[in-house]
Amino acid sequence: MNIAVAAEGQAPQSRPADRFARAPWFLIFNREGNFLEAVNILPGEHGAAAAAVGLLARREVGVVLAPRLGPNAVSAIAAANMKAYLSEGATAEDCVRLYLSGKARVLD
Repeated sequence: MNIAVAAEGQAPQSRPADRFARAPWFLIFNREGNFLEAVNILPGEHGAAAAAVGLLARREVGVVLAPRLGPNAVSAIAAANMKAYLSEGATAEDCVRLYLSGKARVLD
């Protein structure tokens, strides 16, 4: 199971994005917190949440760290059997560390 952070840039030190489905980048980390890759998506005008979740599912993501989720993202994440947590921290790495410590807050 991998962890994805919605981020503003493509490096682990990037700031968390202020949105989920239309985040510029998704940073993928493994379950130990090691950075694996940065991926981006060019969603169309409609279906951004489903496209983002599909992209993450293909990369075996089970946990999403994001600032908030819209109703379409909540549905898509639930359908993909993923869990979502609040992305808190100065960097994407910080968000992953907080999640791995068990202190991240669940997003509904």
